[in-house]
Amino acid sequence: MTAAATGSARCAICFASDAGYLVPTLVAAAQARRWSGAALAEVFVFAIGLDARAADAAAPACDAAGVRLVRADAFMDDAGVGDAMMARLLLDQLVPPGFAEFLYLDADVQVVGSLDPLLACGVPPGHVRAALDPMAFRVRSGGRDGAAMAARMAAAGVPAARWPHYFNSGVLHIARDGWGDIGGAALVLHRGAPAGQPFPDQDALNIAAADRTITMSLAWNFPIFLRNAGLDRVVRPAILHFMAQPKPWDGDFPPWSRAETQPYADLLQRYPGLVPYLTTMPVVRRLRYALQQRGKRLLEARSWGRGALRGAVLEAEVGLGQRGGLSVLHGAPTCTS
Repeated sequence: MTAAATGSARCAICFASDAGYLVPTLVAAAQARRWSGAALAEVFVFAIGLDARAADAAAPACDAAGVRLVRADAFMDDAGVGDAMMARLLLDQLVPPGFAEFLYLDADVQVVGSLDPLLACGVPPGHVRAALDPMAFRVRSGGRDGAAMAARMAAAGVPAARWPHYFNSGVLHIARDGWGDIGGAALVLHRGAPAGQPFPDQDALNIAAADRTITMSLAWNFPIFLRNAGLDRVVRPAILHFMAQPKPWDGDFPPWSRAETQPYADLLQRYPGLVPYLTTMPVVRRLRYALQQRGKRLLEARSWGRGALRGAVLEAEVGLGQRGGLSVLHGAPTCTS
């Protein structure tokens, strides 16, 4: 690592990408830069496994967006970690000195509102701020689905006390002080995770940070499928998270539209050297997803738009509002105290 802090910003907004997710990462990183104040944060893309051609194609896009592209292969090799997703566990070593906090974002997000209220809210040393995962709401709502989610977490080794508080690791607001311990413990847990678990990295973080997590609003990590239930009109998201398949760069599938797909096309038009790094979905799969997403839209509107699941989301958001976070009754996104 040769990069160093260049200003007084205390937070590093961090992305990690290999070649397969390069284009989505660059789109999200540029949005993060656009929606964050320079006095509060700098934006980094830690590139892992990019060949010279990919790095050369990405560099001008990063320069134009005000994003710092850092080649992290040597560090990751020395750490014995090859997966770009694991880079978040090593941010205290990847991010140059001078930054007291990190805001880590997955590549499959879009920033659509100001990050400044979150960035201005410090994270206590030794802690991480994260939003609840949809699985936590299913546990809270009970029933057959809730029991299934609880059983999955139990099989992964997540303590029962954490099931209703299980967080999504796609957006993490992290205090640098203490992250070495949390990330290191999560890396060990991930390497020893039970076989067959679908979210071993996220499970590991939930176990390692169990008593060091501050819950934040879904405004900062909004599962896009909740738009089907109209919850975006309540939560007012600043960060959209496109969980599962398909992704917005695959096409304008419900519940998103051209507004979410266009940024990828715009980036490729400006920087045609990046075209080889965005895979096109086959026509047959695209048609299958189009039908699937329409069916899911009806199902999720019904399951999350009323009843126990919607109640669990609203109850959590109101609770955050009462403690200084986003109030679904009155307020723009703010951080949790």
